Amino acid sequence: MGYYTVLYHSKLPHRADTDSTCYLAIGTIVRELKLSCSTVKRAIADLTTAIIT
Repeated sequence: MGYYTVLYHSKLPHRADTDSTCYLAIGTIVRELKLSCSTVKRAIADLTTAIIT
C-alpha cells in the first residue's frame, strides 16, 4: 500500500462511519482529492486486496 498510504491515513478516514466503512462514489473521490479515476480505482483495488489478505 506504500504509494497510497497518505491517502488512506489522511484523506479518507474522516469520511468513514463508526465501523470504518466508507462508501464514496469514485467521482467524488476524484473531484475532491484531485486524482485521476485510474488512480482512485487502483487505490480501491489495493485496499480491497489488503483487507482480504
